[in-house]
Amino acid sequence: MVRYLAMAPVLFTALPGIREHPQLVLAIVGLSAFAFNISKGIGLTAIKPIVGEIPPQRERGSFISNQQLISHLGAIGTGLVMAWLLGPESALGRYTLLLAIGILAGFVAASFILRLPEPEEAGHGFDARFTDGLKRAFRSRTFRRLTVVNMIAVFVGAMAEAFLIVYFKQIYGYGDQSIVVFAVAGSVGAAAMAILSRAVIDRTGAKPLLFAFAAVFALILVPVAIAPPVGGVWVALFPALVYFFFAMGRFGIFTAADSYFYSITGAEVRLDFGIVFGLGSGVAGTLGSILGGLFLSGLQHLFPSHATLPFSIYFGVAAVITVFAVVAILRLDDVGSMPMPDALGILVSPRDLRAIRLLNRLQRSRTEPEEQMAVRALRQSTSVLTVDELSHRIQSPSLLIRMEALNALRDAPLTRVVEDLLMTDVRNHMFTTAQLAVELLGAARVRRAIPLLRDSVTSPDYLVSAKAMLALAQLGDRTSIPRLEEQLETTPNARVAIYAVKALETLGSVRSLPLILRALSGTEEPFQRDEYILSCARLLGFFDWFYALYLEFLDEPREGLRSLVDAAAEASEETARFAAAFAAAIDAEGSELRELVEHYLTGREITVGMISVASILRESLSDATLLSLERFRFLLLAALIALDQPSQSDSVVYNQR
Repeated sequence: MVRYLAMAPVLFTALPGIREHPQLVLAIVGLSAFAFNISKGIGLTAIKPIVGEIPPQRERGSFISNQQLISHLGAIGTGLVMAWLLGPESALGRYTLLLAIGILAGFVAASFILRLPEPEEAGHGFDARFTDGLKRAFRSRTFRRLTVVNMIAVFVGAMAEAFLIVYFKQIYGYGDQSIVVFAVAGSVGAAAMAILSRAVIDRTGAKPLLFAFAAVFALILVPVAIAPPVGGVWVALFPALVYFFFAMGRFGIFTAADSYFYSITGAEVRLDFGIVFGLGSGVAGTLGSILGGLFLSGLQHLFPSHATLPFSIYFGVAAVITVFAVVAILRLDDVGSMPMPDALGILVSPRDLRAIRLLNRLQRSRTEPEEQMAVRALRQSTSVLTVDELSHRIQSPSLLIRMEALNALRDAPLTRVVEDLLMTDVRNHMFTTAQLAVELLGAARVRRAIPLLRDSVTSPDYLVSAKAMLALAQLGDRTSIPRLEEQLETTPNARVAIYAVKALETLGSVRSLPLILRALSGTEEPFQRDEYILSCARLLGFFDWFYALYLEFLDEPREGLRSLVDAAAEASEETARFAAAFAAAIDAEGSELRELVEHYLTGREITVGMISVASILRESLSDATLLSLERFRFLLLAALIALDQPSQSDSVVYNQR
């Protein structure tokens, strides 16, 4: 409130009687501006304890960024209106009107501040002596370093900001209206900073952003120091870009520094530390303006015949000073921040920025449908950033949210914490999401989950049992083969039986072929028979060659059989004759086919993975039910043809004598 009251006397300088006394006008404006800035400094110090208690800690950075965004969006609108009202030639009355509107807006804003709650914990700081607070603040090495960084940034900001206007007016000849437009470009840059900072600061931490914005701030001073000649579109673009990135870097530093300040201070010391922090900013800003003016004036007197050189030296020195701040930032502790390379990688990665946008959407969700939709949107993200946030959703009391979170983690790299949560889900969420957790553990090859997966093979939840067997196979746990075979023998559930066979297939357990063939004989479901036959083909090593022929056989048995006989023609002459005889007797009694196959196998030894396949096939011939199945007969003939042609098999170890 005092801040805007201090500016009220400036309105009277528009009166004719006062305007006739320039020294009086200068005194009123000077004193009002001094009181305005003193009040501003006190107000900014008092804001820190309030802001420290309003948002939760994990959202404090984005809250500060939102404040900046609102301020700079307002500045953009105000700047555009001012540029339109002032025009090329501006009357004094227009300036007075704009100033009056600004003071009135300040009173309205102050009325809202009065409604904020008093920060009780921070209020205790008023009881301490200022010198005690000063000593306590500077005992903290981290706070000292932050204060130095902030003071350098404020010093250079004050040093450069005031004279950017002079620079563009004197070197490039821009008028007042153009300068206002370029200031709007600066506000756009600050707003862009706030949008970026709001999105990432609570995830990357304040230090990486502090470094990034300080680097931008230093780099943008380099072209200003060079003062290149401009023409064409660059007449408008060059100063606009300078103001854009200057404001982005400068206000980005302040935003990140404030966020870092909150991360290293508790509520009980925030007022004392805030006073010291604000005092440092005030001293640095004052020195930057005064010393900057003296330095530039001295350069202009030293090089009176060079219009550009004094400004080049001036802004070059400012850039060099900023580099010291960048170096000092690297020495700050990583308080709540990612490692610098990881964080900077995120800032230039479209994939990670998109993931952060989705994560922020998830964090802002307040209803189950909103949360579900946000988690679902994260499915397409492969960023490692999604893992930690989604891990919290694995523990959600909502079945739908847990399912979406688990599905979203399918392609994400799992951390040890997430692995633990998945194993907990397997134990606690049977019949709901446990099977999804089992699937993820297997796909991620989490070997420490093997004991849990072994126990889950006999789970009453048939989906958990099925997925656990496949997960063990993915983990290469051959010790579990007896468990899988037992499940295949005893389960009445078709899905569990199929998964048991698929797991044995994945493990390459050729020894399990007799058991799979018995299961084939014992089922009447065509879909189960198909699964078992395809698994047998893969175990025997000729799946790729067999699959297309089998599809043809299912669609048109006679055509499939003819294609199989044609394929036998590429084998030995004996195999070709056998295939033709087998095809001719395909509908004959089982005994006739048995004799035909046994005669063909006489004197032959076929092995796959050191296992005698010939013996397994001979043994299967004794099962009348199995031999009566048309699908099995097709598989049998295909096996005998393929195993006589190693080129048609995928991975068969073949030996014939």
